[in-house]
Amino acid sequence: MKNARKSIYAFVAAVTLFAGTFGFSNAASIYRVVKPTVSTVNEWSLCRNVDNGNTNDIFVPTNSAGEWQSLINNGAPNVSLAACYGYSWQTGGYGSCSVSCGGGTQTRTVWCERSDGATVADVYCGGGKPADSQSCNPDSCCAAGTGNSCTSGANSCGQTNSGTIQCDGSCSASAPANPGGYGDSCSSGANSCGDVNGGTIQCDGSCSAGAPGERPGYGSACSSAGNSCGQTNIGTTQCDGSCSAGAPDDSGCGGGGGCAEDQMVFVCDETTWDCYCNQGEFNANGECDSWECGPCSDGFESIGNQICRDQYGNEEMEPCTLTASTATCNEVCAYGHEECP
Repeated sequence: MKNARKSIYAFVAAVTLFAGTFGFSNAASIYRVVKPTVSTVNEWSLCRNVDNGNTNDIFVPTNSAGEWQSLINNGAPNVSLAACYGYSWQTGGYGSCSVSCGGGTQTRTVWCERSDGATVADVYCGGGKPADSQSCNPDSCCAAGTGNSCTSGANSCGQTNSGTIQCDGSCSASAPANPGGYGDSCSSGANSCGDVNGGTIQCDGSCSAGAPGERPGYGSACSSAGNSCGQTNIGTTQCDGSCSAGAPDDSGCGGGGGCAEDQMVFVCDETTWDCYCNQGEFNANGECDSWECGPCSDGFESIGNQICRDQYGNEEMEPCTLTASTATCNEVCAYGHEECP
C-alpha cells in the first residue's frame, strides 16, 4: 500500500512539473492522462490542459509505441511519461508531367510529420491535407495551322487534291491516281505504208509517238521495166520500192510493116534508134554524109527525108515526129520521102 501511494505521489509530481513546463493552470489540481479519440487529436495538436472542475486532463496522441499509453487502474493512472508532440503537413516537389502536351498530371508526396521529424499517420495532422497532384502541360499537341487548307502531293501529271492540315502536320488529302491508261504502251498513227511508231499514253490520253515519215522514194515518179524495144510505162514508187507501172508489151515494137495504126510510143535515143540516110551513116561528127538527111541532134531524129531504123534493122519505118523525148508514129507513111502527118 505504501508502495502504491509512493507511485501516485511520484506521478502527480511528474505531471505537475510537466504542466508547469507547458504553462498549464491549476497545477495543484489532479491531472490524469487519457487516451484521446480521433476528434480529440484533430482538436489538440499539442498537449493541452483543460480544466474540468477538479481534474485537468492532458490530451496526448497514443496511437504508436513510445507515446503516452493511458491505463486507468482503480482511478489511479499508471503511465509512462513522454514528450508531447506537434504535427504538420509536409509536401515534396512536383514531379515531371505525364505528357508533354495536351493536358497531363504531375504528382508529389504529402505526409503528416511529427515535430521530431517522424512521419506518422495522416490522422494526427487532421483535415486540410494539401493536394498531391495537379494538371500540367494543357497546351494542344497539334501542329501550328491545324485545320487550315492544304494541297496533296501531285501525281505524274501534276494533278493534286485539296484537304486540311491534321494535328500531326500532315495533309488529309492524298495525291490522286494517274489518269486511266497513263504510261501504257501505244502506237502512233500510220504513214501511207501502214508503218507506226511505239510510245506510251500521256496525261491527255494521247500517244507520245508521232506517225513515222514516208518511206524513202515512196510516191515519186518511176518507169517500169522496158519491153523488147526498150519501151517503158510511167508509174509511182510503192511501199516496197517497186514501181506501180508494169512493162508494156512488144506489140508496138514494129518490124517490116512500119508503125501500127494504133498509136505507139517509141523512145528515140542513140542506143535504140539510128539515123539512116540514103547515101550513108553518120559521120564522126554525128551528122549524115548526105545533104538529103538532116542532122541527128542529142540522140533524137530530126524531121526530114530520113527514116528511123530500129535495133533489128527494120528500115521501112515512117519518119519520126518528135515530141520532147519520144517519137510518135500515127500511121504508115511512104518510104523515105514524107513525114508522118
